[in-house]
Amino acid sequence: MEYEPTITVFHHGPDDYSVWLADLPAETTHEATPIVSNVKEPLAVIGQVPLVTEAGNTLYLLSKSDGGFTLLNLNVSAEFLIEHAGCGCSLRGTAAQVQDEILDACQGFSFGPQML
Repeated sequence: MEYEPTITVFHHGPDDYSVWLADLPAETTHEATPIVSNVKEPLAVIGQVPLVTEAGNTLYLLSKSDGGFTLLNLNVSAEFLIEHAGCGCSLRGTAAQVQDEILDACQGFSFGPQML
């Protein structure tokens, strides 16, 4: 099975976000649907991620390309979340802190589903 690096953003409350950096199965991440495309700064798109309680089993992935960031949604099963919960690393903080983490992770890498 092929894996690819992903950036997943969660919205917990007013200016309360987290970012999860993990290698996830490419066959699953390629099923993600773009919501917003070619935005220069991640801060401009992470505010569009719904609250965790509203998102259910939907992951909100960021893809980075030369055109900017794309926000995608990906519906996954509860089993998928349980199976991959211990993968990668995460950070919880303000939108600005999460943006900084995203920008650091993207240096030198192209993250996210490479279908764009």
